[in-house]
Amino acid sequence: LHLGPDRIYQHALMEPIKKNGRPGNDWNYFFDFVEKTSGASVRIDPITGSSHLRIDGGNVKDDWDLDNQQVNSRIEIAMELISLQIELFRDHHIRKQRWGFGRDW
Repeated sequence: LHLGPDRIYQHALMEPIKKNGRPGNDWNYFFDFVEKTSGASVRIDPITGSSHLRIDGGNVKDDWDLDNQQVNSRIEIAMELISLQIELFRDHHIRKQRWGFGRDW
């Protein structure tokens, strides 16, 4: 997934998210949430650098229960979750900046 100008939100996507009131692990990560929700793993692409995310929906050859349609569905869900989160970050930062200058009332 090419982030393009949205790569400025990549650091925010990778930051730990604090879990409140849950025993055990005190931190959670957005990419872990995407993997648990969609079944596709997400990580930074080491070859192309910081403007790309690598989304892996599984390997059809390794898992007999998967077919290409299921893998593509997993990837599409993961891409949609990432796009929605970036939109939320963008909206949050725009509102925060407008609020700071008194224009969001």
